[in-house]
Amino acid sequence: MEVTIEFSWQKMFGKAQFLIFSILISLTSIAAYGSDLQFITHSSTQQTYYEEGKLRGIPHAGRRAFYVELVREMMAVMNVPLIIQNYPLARGIQDVQTKDNIAFFNITRTPDREDSVKWVIQLLETTSYFYEMKDAPTGIKTLEDAKKVRTIGVVRGGVHEGRLTARGFNNLHPLETYTQVISMLIKGRIDLTASTGDFSSVQESTLELDKIQNTGVKVYNSVGYLCFSKNVPDNIVAHWQQAYQHIKQTGKLQQITNNYLLPQSTQNNL
Repeated sequence: MEVTIEFSWQKMFGKAQFLIFSILISLTSIAAYGSDLQFITHSSTQQTYYEEGKLRGIPHAGRRAFYVELVREMMAVMNVPLIIQNYPLARGIQDVQTKDNIAFFNITRTPDREDSVKWVIQLLETTSYFYEMKDAPTGIKTLEDAKKVRTIGVVRGGVHEGRLTARGFNNLHPLETYTQVISMLIKGRIDLTASTGDFSSVQESTLELDKIQNTGVKVYNSVGYLCFSKNVPDNIVAHWQQAYQHIKQTGKLQQITNNYLLPQSTQNNL
């Protein structure tokens, strides 16, 4: 005689208990996968510090402090270790495009990068302009004018290099770091650079940043993203997106904006 034993978790626990059990199992698996993600940012040295070995944003320091604190809050919601590493931009881009389980921010979404990563959330929209030295104005009024200057400094592999190359600029001078770009601008070795005007990532305190001015010529608008390696499952990406929405809906996003993105003087007037 053949005997079939049917076992049902739902019958054992009841429908309500089974639902709670299923949710807990789901959350546990999501947190376990999240712990496998290696979080990386870039160019944040001047706006961050380490507290008990963990990267934190400096209050009212600017957008890179804001990025770190926003992603940290998402990590807290997802119950994963609050460990973020600071890499050079080019290395961070390479790692998230070629290695598994990398979370990288902030990175601009461009056509050549579109299919190389999974785009999780938009962090912040910014506008880039050409900048020049006050004592050596280029006189440019348009993007076409900028193509006629001697050299334009850009970070190698960065979005400025890619966007300007695509627009037909052949006078670009790629350098490894943003600090090198600004240093060469101040020393008169390049004529222009593209920037959002946030020079806080410049790591050489002796540079006279007040000698730099905005030309008023806009290069482009860009949006910084948090992205994951291609191997990260879509359902995991969706849960991180939900964590962001939770932060936004509870007012925590505005709080992080006030405390880290906005300057202290603005905060006092809120």
